[in-house]
Amino acid sequence: METTAHFDNIPQEIAKRLTAATEQIVVAVARFTDRDIFDILCKKAGLGLTVRLAIPADSHNIGPGRLNFERLRDIGGEVFLLPAGRDDQPTIEHNFCVIDRTSVITGSHDWTRPPEGSDDGLILVITHNPADGTGADDDGNIAADYLDAFTGLLQDQGLGPRASDSAETRRRLEVIRHLLMLEDWDAVAAQVEKLRPDSRAMGLDPLFAALRAPADGIAAAWIDDYLQGSRERTLARHERTALLRLTVRALDYQITALRDEQADIERQIHAFSLRANHELGDLTIRHLALQAALRRRQAEADPALQSEAERAEAEYQDYREANTRARRTPPPPSLAPADLDELKRLYRQTSQRCHPDKVDAADQERAKDLFIRLQAAYRNNDLAAVRTIHAAVRTGQFGTAHGIPLTDTESLQHAIIVLRHDLDRVAAELKALRDTETYRTLHRLTDWDAYFDERRLTFEDANLWIEETLARMQQRAADPDDTEHTEHTRFQDCLRARPDILVQGLSGQAALSFELLRRYPRQWDWQALSANRALRWSPALIALLADRWDWPILSANPALPWTAELIQRFADRWDWDVLSDNAALPWGLDLIERFTDRWQPPAARHLRPLWERLQRQDIIDLMDQAPVPPVPSPEKFDDSDAKKFLDDLF
Repeated sequence: METTAHFDNIPQEIAKRLTAATEQIVVAVARFTDRDIFDILCKKAGLGLTVRLAIPADSHNIGPGRLNFERLRDIGGEVFLLPAGRDDQPTIEHNFCVIDRTSVITGSHDWTRPPEGSDDGLILVITHNPADGTGADDDGNIAADYLDAFTGLLQDQGLGPRASDSAETRRRLEVIRHLLMLEDWDAVAAQVEKLRPDSRAMGLDPLFAALRAPADGIAAAWIDDYLQGSRERTLARHERTALLRLTVRALDYQITALRDEQADIERQIHAFSLRANHELGDLTIRHLALQAALRRRQAEADPALQSEAERAEAEYQDYREANTRARRTPPPPSLAPADLDELKRLYRQTSQRCHPDKVDAADQERAKDLFIRLQAAYRNNDLAAVRTIHAAVRTGQFGTAHGIPLTDTESLQHAIIVLRHDLDRVAAELKALRDTETYRTLHRLTDWDAYFDERRLTFEDANLWIEETLARMQQRAADPDDTEHTEHTRFQDCLRARPDILVQGLSGQAALSFELLRRYPRQWDWQALSANRALRWSPALIALLADRWDWPILSANPALPWTAELIQRFADRWDWDVLSDNAALPWGLDLIERFTDRWQPPAARHLRPLWERLQRQDIIDLMDQAPVPPVPSPEKFDDSDAKKFLDDLF
């Protein structure tokens, strides 16, 4: 059995799976107003699929402006309108949908179209694959259980046929009751096996559960109740209990999915924060130190700013200490997609086995220790450690925490209340985590490398601006008349009078920052910028503005930080004719070999030391292997002397 949780684009996820249905769709939801999903159900019913829908007949579903469920009936689908129910006893405990008898969709999401950008809960897609068999991590064919629960839901409301009571079943139950009195357990087991084919239809699951402990008298009492004319009441209770058990399982699945999502977000935040501390820590420390220096200088001129200066100094000291501690831990290694998938899968399986809430009290201390180690390994992308813990947990023989008695309706209802409380608590914790600034940054990122490149350039620009500001303040303090300022002002006046010279000159000559380039993208002359030798060129700057550069001009710029890695990074963007003539490249045999198929003939002029080493025999050997170009046809020459030369030569 495979369980997948979805937190985003939930209506689209549901629609995708309904569209893929080929045989049957069975739906029981408390609210249904999503017209797109309803249209899919109608389309599937029109194609001949079995489509069965059960909804409460309350104001959320029935009335003006609601879906036209008669349309689904007219096409061939079945629509069952259930009693409205009460807040403390809803008709449908939780939403579910069964597709093709193999997949189940359940979760906290109502089948309504949420407002754009709102939190629309989650869904779990549970798929049963018979080819995988059932193992310790499986939960049987849950799709079949939900189909039975759907039938029971209808029967409980008098909307579906009830199973017939056979005389043979009653006689066999009487035999089992007598065998229980005789404590002939082997004979009881043999008779029970003969009843199993009728178990679901006759509502005998509670009996089988009670027979796990046949000596305690519960099984015999159940049989008495069944045989003494209360079968209908027993079946109704069984149907109600079956749906409650599924509700418990669904809530448990949801809590597990939320915990897994929480753990994955914490893993990403951990990796992101550590990388930020390592890659941006020095720049951030420098930035905070410069800010503190600027605030001190401002406070010297205006004592009212002293408190701001003290706060800036404290922020600088606090971050420096925190960054020093954080950098003692290296960032987690990057994992290949297949390894990351394995890490997540093993974590999910292992956390469900060793979570302290999932084991007996006697195993909780050992489970807690393993769970803490598992979380640490997961946060640090330590696949080897997660594999080791997974193997240890599989062989650790943890006892499963005792569950709720399967026949106890009141206990199940109490368990649902507790689980809903736990679900709300975990959901609130997850929401708080998603509301953090770090997660919001992570959520919108598609390229961590580009993000850190941009942040690095932004810090460098900000630091340069503060340094220039401090330098101006110091200069004015040393030269109150500021004679250079007058000439500076005159030059600006000239540039304002000639904006064409301003833009062209700045683009081609000024040491512009990344922040300035990004602020005026439509005003700069990008051809001139591409030739500018004064820019603070870096691979990050080139990458972040890759769609703006004039690449043939950029290929000729000697001021770029030329390396083989830089050339490789943008290999498909360079103008290789121009690049081959750029003397600033780190020319050498290694570079020539790395891009042998790219270089153009002008590259030859940059390899003088290599040419000079070639001896006469080397030249002969090379030229003997060189291709001979075809001989031009004499008809192509109009000059008679050229024709005669070719005739004599050949």
